Amino acid sequence: MLHSGAVRVPRLIGAVILTVCLGAPLVEAFDRWDDTLHDGNDTEANLVIAALCVGFALSVVGAVVAWIRLLSSRSNPGVACSTRAAVARMMPAPPIPTSSPPLALRI
Repeated sequence: MLHSGAVRVPRLIGAVILTVCLGAPLVEAFDRWDDTLHDGNDTEANLVIAALCVGFALSVVGAVVAWIRLLSSRSNPGVACSTRAAVARMMPAPPIPTSSPPLALRI
């Protein structure tokens, strides 16, 4: 089954965030290039915190979008209408004749 780009991008972002959150502590456990205890500079932990913040922000945005979609689906169906229906409402209605046509137009 093919997924649209709208589904692939959030999954890719989630996979990258998950990889960073799981991979950075492993890199920190086996690194030899910095001395975190003496200098207090922990790049991997900062990267994990940044990834968690981005993931949290995307989760909040996704929840808000889902909540707005839920509210709009429960609202009055006349409020959310198609463009064609909106144009039809804006066009004036044809006049309704209240009397018979003049004698010249009768057949």
